This record gives sequence, structure tokens and C-alpha cells, in this order.
Amino acid sequence: MDPVLQSHPKKQPSTSKKAMWAAAARRFTVLLVVTAGLVALCALSIGLLTGGSLNRAIARGFEGFGCLLLLLGFFIGNRGPVRLKHEAQPFFGPRFLRWATPDEHTSTIAESAIFIVVGVLLILIGLVVDNRYQLV
Repeated sequence: MDPVLQSHPKKQPSTSKKAMWAAAARRFTVLLVVTAGLVALCALSIGLLTGGSLNRAIARGFEGFGCLLLLLGFFIGNRGPVRLKHEAQPFFGPRFLRWATPDEHTSTIAESAIFIVVGVLLILIGLVVDNRYQLV
């Protein structure tokens, strides 16, 4: 047998792309539904406490939290290429820094994309819920 073939272990069969995308869609849907439910619950309770229109309170809650997620996604995506070497940083004195790994760069972009997409979807839900505007 060829020594080159013996040195490389056999690759494990990977899951199909269809199954991978289905699992990702399921996780994203759960994230969106749970986030929307919590936002609606908080907005509803604030609307009841203030005595305003519940429909308007829910719409403003979705729009406000969506804008907050857009802002967070922007700042997470603009994180610089330098990271702390140790988790605990001294208040005074030198800080020990290192360059981010390619995996950390990829993770930063992915996290930013999730925040931005969920934020845009929450804003759209807020526009659909708001009865002041006719969408059709």
C-alpha cells in the first residue's frame, strides 16, 4: 500500500449540505421566535403599565429592540484584529495583546451577521404589527 495513503486517516462522512442547512434554519427559527416572543412579552407589559395602545407598544418594542440589535451587530462586526492574551486585564500597567486568529475573525463576522439579520427581521415584524400603516 502507498505510504502517503496510509499517513492520511480516512475522512468521516460529512452530513449532507441539505441536512446542514435544515439544521441551521431550525436553529435560526428558534432564535427568532424566542426573541420575538420575549420582545412582545416585554413590550406588552410596558404597554400595560403605561396605559397606551397595546398594538403600538408591541410595534415600538419590536422596532426599538431591532434597532438595538442592528447597533450591536455593527459594533461587534467592527471589532479590531487585536485581542487580550489573558482574560483578566490589569487596571493599571501594560496590557498583553495578541492578533486574532482566522477563526476568531470568522466568528466575529458570523455573530455580527446574526445580530443584523435578527434586528432587521424584528423591525419588519414591528412594521407589520403596527396598525397605523397599510402595507397592502
